[in-house]
Amino acid sequence: MGWTSRLSKILVLAIMLSLVLPPATGTDSSTTDSLLPQVSGDKGNKPNIFAPTGSAPTSLLKKDIFLGSGKEVLAVSRAATSDGSAQVLETHYMLMAWSTGRIIESSWDKEKSVTFGLINVIEGWQQGMPGMKEGGRRLLVIPPALGYGETGSGPIGPNETMIFVIDLVAINPAPKPTPEPSPKFTPTPTPTPTSTYVADEEVEYDGVEEASFATLEVVMRPDGKYRITVTSNIASDNLVITATKKRSKSILYRINTNNLGRASTITSRKLSGFTLTLRYNSEYMDQTQVK
Repeated sequence: MGWTSRLSKILVLAIMLSLVLPPATGTDSSTTDSLLPQVSGDKGNKPNIFAPTGSAPTSLLKKDIFLGSGKEVLAVSRAATSDGSAQVLETHYMLMAWSTGRIIESSWDKEKSVTFGLINVIEGWQQGMPGMKEGGRRLLVIPPALGYGETGSGPIGPNETMIFVIDLVAINPAPKPTPEPSPKFTPTPTPTPTSTYVADEEVEYDGVEEASFATLEVVMRPDGKYRITVTSNIASDNLVITATKKRSKSILYRINTNNLGRASTITSRKLSGFTLTLRYNSEYMDQTQVK
């Protein structure tokens, strides 16, 4: 057998293999045209899909019916990061079930386009839409594995192969989320109690009028002791009187004003020359100098 005869047989075998090998996923070459349903209709108008024949393909098939010239659909992994915001696609589409050849959904019939982010749709669209440009029309044949699988969804039956004809109207950036306003702080009003009393050492109780703040008064009694009188509208045990004097040890009086409605006195002998400071939770309230 000559070389020319052997070469002819090799070429024939290569052609036969090219006809029986399955197409690559997502291909739109002429080798898949025989597997694709036929689509008619003018650009910008409602398309027509002719019911398919034969067995449904098991891989994603796509074909551009009309090529667009505008912005391009990005892959999901790039769409949210290329310019800092995800793409929002505005489309018209028509959906046919391969098994029945019936139209299941059509945005054309509703006379309203559909907008969505590519990350929010089925995997068949996520793989089949990238590269499509505004103004284009694309045919997608999506197997169950890239659609609604074994369970189906709504009018889509289990293990259904779906045929989509998609018109890409526009690509817009996703709106930036509006930050929620910070809640306004509304202070809780503190109820105003009546007069209080304080007590620590020797205490004498006298009724007093209601005070709007804590006050401090020191008077020397006839017996030589000093009478410290505190009135307050604060119900707390955190009122403190500090008596200070140069070259003398400070004296601390802790006050309890939880029993409202009374004033109190504290008696002490060693206050001559001392400065008495009244504080509530370390906050200055009043001060007096003892002569």
